[in-house]
Amino acid sequence: SGEGMPDRDLELWYIADQQPAVSMGVIPAMSRMDMPLDSAARAAFEAGTVLAITLEPKGGSPTGVATGPVVSMGKATPI
Repeated sequence: SGEGMPDRDLELWYIADQQPAVSMGVIPAMSRMDMPLDSAARAAFEAGTVLAITLEPKGGSPTGVATGPVVSMGKATPI
């Protein structure tokens, strides 16, 4: 992830099959990490699932719904 802003965090979301976006958690700026999938995410995750990163208030979305702008987005592809 890129350089952080002091009052904002990046948050990773998945969107499966026209369902609402589901938060996978806050992404620390300037670090590498693995984002584990819980059982619900594993069940919903497949090729074509959309991954999106939004810019959120510090600590992530306070509502559980993306509130900030999408700064990156792409579809999952099997490798």
